[in-house]
Amino acid sequence: MILTVSVFFMHRYYRQLLGQADKLIMNDLARRFNLGVRVGRADFNTLGIAIFEDVEIAAEKTFENGRIFHANKVIIRYSPRKLLFGRGAASISSVDLVEPKLLVIRQKDGRFNIANIFKPAVPPTGPPFEGVVRISNGVLSFKDVISQVNGAPAFIVVRNISGAINASSHPKYIFNAAGTGKAGQLGKVKCNWHI
Repeated sequence: MILTVSVFFMHRYYRQLLGQADKLIMNDLARRFNLGVRVGRADFNTLGIAIFEDVEIAAEKTFENGRIFHANKVIIRYSPRKLLFGRGAASISSVDLVEPKLLVIRQKDGRFNIANIFKPAVPPTGPPFEGVVRISNGVLSFKDVISQVNGAPAFIVVRNISGAINASSHPKYIFNAAGTGKAGQLGKVKCNWHI
């Protein structure tokens, strides 16, 4: 009888925790990046998989000046056991970004608007992420305020981006991607980077 009651309350607590998980994650990401973050819907129904829909990162702390990132869906595969034992980012094996859109702007001072994403205000604690990030059907828009074309900032859009970032050799990252630019501007693009 005691075991049954204990299991009931543990299950109830687990469901309540999952009901708040999307808010906890949004607040944590907003604090780390010092940017606004929104998630439309979160699904934690399958153990080891978290699915987030309509994920947005603001250009600033609020969304008043637009957004720099949006993904229709973000699928995270993780090890519940590693997460339970405090492995943090190391518990994640893969992240799938479905139809992500990223706006990169080189500003007048030469800095890029996405610097906060790659150098968070609050560094993560615990072991680093060592999995794979896969990108499918992405769009990268690049605006260069310094370079002018016909009196306006240069603007290039690369579509149909598919690729992966492999962090298994952390701190070395391997990035492979391919996409299509506008005819007469960029054409087909392929890149292989080792950072």
